[in-house]
Amino acid sequence: MGLDLFGLPLHRLLILRVARPLDALWGFEEALKSPPLAVVIAELPQDGAAADLTATRRLSLAARTGNGLGLLLRHRKACSASSAMTRWKVAAAPTEADRFGGLGRTAFDLSLDRNRRGRCGRFIVYWDHEARSFIPEAVSFGLAETAFDRPDHAQRVAHAG
Repeated sequence: MGLDLFGLPLHRLLILRVARPLDALWGFEEALKSPPLAVVIAELPQDGAAADLTATRRLSLAARTGNGLGLLLRHRKACSASSAMTRWKVAAAPTEADRFGGLGRTAFDLSLDRNRRGRCGRFIVYWDHEARSFIPEAVSFGLAETAFDRPDHAQRVAHAG
């Protein structure tokens, strides 16, 4: 999967594959209600039409119940309204070759198009494999602060894993 290169070993993941988008939304909602889970990610095919305004409201409430983060991935721009707090577009960003002429650093072009709690913006980040963190291009991130309101969450997840 490649997630281990981002510091997330496969043995720490729970993967649920279902046949229908509605089943994926149900599993997503139930997982969001679970406080021990730090992040829950669901991927819907095409534009993710099953995640309409009603479904995303349910997901938002479930995330509040579990006090976690839910990421809904869609392959295309959604046509319907959503109750999401933020809306991101993520794409690969061009990068310079390394000193040997090979592939450069992994780079992403991030665009925050909707943010109910602050400003929107567009910026480039690079993945640092040694530090296992994203490094911003020379821009100010003033979009959101680190969530220090959940220091015990990492301990709960570590004990669950």
